[in-house]
Amino acid sequence: PNQRQKVPYDLPEHKTKSVMRTQTHKADGFNELRFEDQAGEEEIFVHAQKDRNEKVLHNHTERIDNNWIQSVGHNRAMEVDNNRDEVVGGNMTVSVGSQYRGDVVGRASLTNWQGITRVGMDYGERGLAPMGEGNLSFRVQSSWAAQVDRHVLYSVGGRWDQQITKDMSLDVGTHLDVAVAGNHVDSAGERRVIQAARKVELICGEARISLHSDGRIQLSGETMNLSFRKRITAFTDAVKITAKSAYKVVAARIDLN
Repeated sequence: PNQRQKVPYDLPEHKTKSVMRTQTHKADGFNELRFEDQAGEEEIFVHAQKDRNEKVLHNHTERIDNNWIQSVGHNRAMEVDNNRDEVVGGNMTVSVGSQYRGDVVGRASLTNWQGITRVGMDYGERGLAPMGEGNLSFRVQSSWAAQVDRHVLYSVGGRWDQQITKDMSLDVGTHLDVAVAGNHVDSAGERRVIQAARKVELICGEARISLHSDGRIQLSGETMNLSFRKRITAFTDAVKITAKSAYKVVAARIDLN
């Protein structure tokens, strides 16, 4: 080393390092490009005192054979003019919210001036741990909103479960069709209301119940059986029953008034 220029790292402890370090003009700080050639610890290290910028006129490719860890202290934005493809061979977890900060890098690593090198080592070596099964998980601390101007399609090969702690609302501008190949069960802990502006129909084969907005209720089918353990009570101004063949009433006691 030059006697008038202090070496960046102590010798001979760091004798395997080749370092190019510049000094910030009239201020503390430096830019550094460092090469470590110790067997088993080879490294290229870059330190930018302020900004690091790249401009590539054609292709930019990278291949990392083991782990790639990134930590951004403020904002990150990406803009792609055409297509973007992303493939994850194992599992993928996306966490949004301040409560998840530090889950990947850890707070202690953020203060190291040489970056987060240790975090890459903490994630282990390729091939030692079993690969994920292809699961995608989202963790959102507050709200999740999506806006799609045309079409949304979900295709689920197995089971779809939804668990909502409080309320759920669904607002459809025109039509809502629900088709179930097997059974369809609706269960309400207190009250269930079905309301339509014009007409409500319940149809099962040849049986039909129609409720009209003018107050008419129509029941139609092949036969009708009423079975109640105690009584049937009806209040109306008039009753008209027309039977084409026979009308039969059977009771232990019949009161006509």
